[in-house]
Amino acid sequence: MGVENIFPYTGFTEENLREYYENPPAGIDLRVWKQSQADNPNPAVFIPVPIVGFSELCWKYKCHNEQVTVHKLTLNSIADRLSELARKKTRVESKLEQYTDKMDQLTHRIVKVLVGQMVILNAGMALRPEEETIKNQLEILYNDINSPLRFQGKLTEIATLVRLKNSELSEDSKSNSGCIPQVAEEIKQFLELQQTMISEMQTVVKEDFNAINLMKESLKNVR
Repeated sequence: MGVENIFPYTGFTEENLREYYENPPAGIDLRVWKQSQADNPNPAVFIPVPIVGFSELCWKYKCHNEQVTVHKLTLNSIADRLSELARKKTRVESKLEQYTDKMDQLTHRIVKVLVGQMVILNAGMALRPEEETIKNQLEILYNDINSPLRFQGKLTEIATLVRLKNSELSEDSKSNSGCIPQVAEEIKQFLELQQTMISEMQTVVKEDFNAINLMKESLKNVR
């Protein structure tokens, strides 16, 4: 069977251990022996063994070095494993982001399908009261934004203030000469803000009207 040698596995009885603990080895002080028993990390597995002579001390030192080497190898293996797990975690997070983006795209497609389905189901039916209210509000907003006289009053007021300020500054240019750039910058910022708001509102209203026109065309095709 390929067996070269057999060793019996034996242990200590409680009586053997008690006798071993009560009688310290030759050359070992009783207090040191008792202290070694108290420092035993696992009395159920280990027993204190005296080291006598330089050769046994060298053997103990060699055993400690081998144990330290084993611990270092184990720590290196654990570090490599942690690095591998960190790389896997990064790959999983990347895949999760991809799946999240794909889920968002599928959600948008589902919303489009549901909108088309609702258009088909509501073909030939009049708009509900809340839809009619939203439509009227969008039309009013669109007309207000595209009206050329919408901000004419405000611009006229600003122009009047500018002329009054210029006339006051011309009378006392030395005391108020530093106010001209500040007033001009404030007016410029206000006009830019108004222009930005108007552009954004026009974009929103045009998109909404495009969506409404698309719904109307879909209803016509269904009919």
